[in-house]
Amino acid sequence: DVTVAHGSIDAVRGRTFDVVVANLDTATLVASAADLARAVAAGGTLLASGVGNARSEEVRAALTRVGMDATVAPGAEWTLVRARRRRA
Repeated sequence: DVTVAHGSIDAVRGRTFDVVVANLDTATLVASAADLARAVAAGGTLLASGVGNARSEEVRAALTRVGMDATVAPGAEWTLVRARRRRA
């Protein structure tokens, strides 16, 4: 089964997914880190984009603070942040 939801995190509040994709600016990703982490199922992955290379560490640190194992993959100008939710 594949579920695609478009909109704010409120649209899926209380549900979890194996993969969550968020293309948001850095400030929004940092502010929403806890909500995004709650949407990722145990062992699942969050793919966050919209992060300029200069600020990628802010997003990685925010996701780490909420219990995600986050890594960054910088490109020419933008960074993909991959975060995995630990299994329970």
